[in-house]
Amino acid sequence: MSSLDFLNDFINPARVSAGKSVHKNSAFLIKVCDELELDITEAGKIAPSGGGIKQNYFTLDKDQMMLVGMRESKAERLLSIGV
Repeated sequence: MSSLDFLNDFINPARVSAGKSVHKNSAFLIKVCDELELDITEAGKIAPSGGGIKQNYFTLDKDQMMLVGMRESKAERLLSIGV
């Protein structure tokens, strides 16, 4: 799955349901690169379905999505308790 689809289909809906603001793709990719030790210059580019500016993305496997999702979940838990 692309990191963009993961962001739009899973991460941002979870953030909205928790009352948090959504991530922009650029900010999310920084987290993905940090967690998975990826180089942003190796990201692919894809145009949104309705047209517009191409966005960077990585193709993530299930294990990679799990790592990124756990990091995001941990960050949300820490925010909710004020750490």
